[in-house]
Amino acid sequence: MINLIGNKKVREYFEKIIAEKKFGHAYLFYGPEGVGKKEFAFKIARDLLVNQEDMYVLDKNEPLYISEVRELKNFFRLTPQSSEYKVAILNNAHLISGEASHALLKILEEPPKNSLIFLITSLPSLVLATIKSRCEEIKFSPIKKQEIRDFLKTKNINEKEAEQISELCQGSVSQALSFAQNGLKEYNSHIEIFKKLQKSDIASRFNFAKQIMEDIDETKKILRNWILFLKKEKIESPGILKIALRTDYLLSQAQYNHKLIFENFMLCF
Repeated sequence: MINLIGNKKVREYFEKIIAEKKFGHAYLFYGPEGVGKKEFAFKIARDLLVNQEDMYVLDKNEPLYISEVRELKNFFRLTPQSSEYKVAILNNAHLISGEASHALLKILEEPPKNSLIFLITSLPSLVLATIKSRCEEIKFSPIKKQEIRDFLKTKNINEKEAEQISELCQGSVSQALSFAQNGLKEYNSHIEIFKKLQKSDIASRFNFAKQIMEDIDETKKILRNWILFLKKEKIESPGILKIALRTDYLLSQAQYNHKLIFENFMLCF
């Protein structure tokens, strides 16, 4: 059995495929961040492969280059080392565009024998329709609160804290684990900052933006905790949740000016 928290139908579907060895050549795993899409693809690959050299992984938060897709093509040209399949896992499939998308399309149109490609995205609407049409689309849903609570208990998290975390994490296992590892102290600290900024003038907000933008990963963590807070408290006015979600997306794109994006968000308080 392949382990997967939640998404029982997805797990059972692939257990049957593995047992019968009736794989398609390409799958598009899509759904919210933190629900196990990438981890599940890796688990399938490890279950299939005898030699890890028969796995190709492309995982980054910036546009894919044509040279990287050519490497993938060369990877599939080689005979498997000792496995029956050669497996490729491409995370953030929504960042595949331009020449890279055309090169990938050719691979998907004429898949090499015994090749298996997993494309993974949390933004399926941004994946090119031509690429989608050549993949079997597999939807991953947010994890149910009870399933997250049960999972956290296996990590020796007490029932009260597991309950609080499951309410906050919006169905994301990775977010739940982050809360479990760091405690809720960090989350509460970030919310206090948010509330303070709401009462601050623009100069103070810009000064805050300047300070935290020195560490983009920390900025993303703070922003995502704010988004969880906005969702939990159902704070919509003046459309700040929508703008926060858009800001979070833009901060994950390397081609944009992150400092300017976050400063613009500071104007929305």
